[in-house]
Amino acid sequence: MSSTQPTPGDPGSQTPPSAPSFGAPPAAGPAPVAPAAPKRGAGKLLLGGCGIILLLLILIGGCSALLGGGGDEAAPGAGAGSQSAAQDEATSAEAQPAAAEDEAQPAEAAPAEAEEPAEETVEAEDAAEPAEAEEPAEEDVPREYESALNKAQSYSDLMHMSEKGIYDQLTSEYGEAFSEEAAQYAIDHLEVDWNENALQKARDYQDMDMSPSAIHDQLTSEYGEQFTQEQADYAIEHLEP
Repeated sequence: MSSTQPTPGDPGSQTPPSAPSFGAPPAAGPAPVAPAAPKRGAGKLLLGGCGIILLLLILIGGCSALLGGGGDEAAPGAGAGSQSAAQDEATSAEAQPAAAEDEAQPAEAAPAEAEEPAEETVEAEDAAEPAEAEEPAEEDVPREYESALNKAQSYSDLMHMSEKGIYDQLTSEYGEAFSEEAAQYAIDHLEVDWNENALQKARDYQDMDMSPSAIHDQLTSEYGEQFTQEQADYAIEHLEP
């Protein structure tokens, strides 16, 4: 009895053995082939490629940030330069009014120089005032003043009296009884050398056989002739030995 079992196929072949030939219809076609399992190395290559792409994207983004930061840093520098230029323009604008004021000063000083003649005119008027305030002409001098002057000249020429002695004699109520103004007018207008008056008075005392020391005391005493110390010294020095 012959065997009806099919002969097993080739172990490496994926085609199943043919169906038995007992009145069965022929096979419709070959059975579907199961898909092959993926290889492990292919997954690792895929992950590596994705990492490289991600790294490139990070590097590109960093370079863009650096380039953008450099541009931003350059902007403040440009702003500072514009601010400095604006400050220089403002400083020059402020300096221009100051220069204009300096140039205007000479113009303001000109009126002051022009006013000087006016001041000189005022000074000339002030200097002219004493001339206007001079004593009146001789015809306008009061009679009392003329009388006091004549009397003072007589005391000086005849009695060789001192300035103080003549003044006291003119104003004394027991003497001439002139007013103080008239007596002062007479003293101011006397034609006299007081040193010579002292010398003449000293000679009179010398004729009375008085010593030089006594004569000096008599000349300067307030109860005597009332000459000054200088006038009495002159008289003693010029006495005959």
